[in-house]
Amino acid sequence: MLNGFKRWLWSGLLLFSVEGHAMWAKMTEAQLLEYSQLIITGEFLGESEIRDLTKIGTVNLGVIRVDKILKGKVEGTLVFLALPSGEQPKASSSINYSVGTKGLWYLRHRSEGDTIYLADHPQRFVDEAEASECIIRLQQQLTK
Repeated sequence: MLNGFKRWLWSGLLLFSVEGHAMWAKMTEAQLLEYSQLIITGEFLGESEIRDLTKIGTVNLGVIRVDKILKGKVEGTLVFLALPSGEQPKASSSINYSVGTKGLWYLRHRSEGDTIYLADHPQRFVDEAEASECIIRLQQQLTK
């Protein structure tokens, strides 16, 4: 009886000590194009926590300076990006962007008609070092 309990205890400890990792379903370029309302090249300038007047709590907003618009429309040169709140613990599925990060952004509306966007999948951002080939393929698809 004691050996069975020890085995059960060690199994439970092992189960809870294993670090979890987020899993993402791979998206094709066609899916990224279809499900992105705004596709731009730009630089992540930073983030700030602001009080959300429509809900109780705060919203963490990132800011991207737009260099080029490939799909969609933007008023001005800045785009706002909803990020995980600083009030809540970070989940393993949280995506973080560093200040100065440049590249290609496949953005989708946070909600219909909203001017705040989401880049909530790792494929929604392509670093500028790899972006040039993606941009060429994207422009070919957009002209079809």
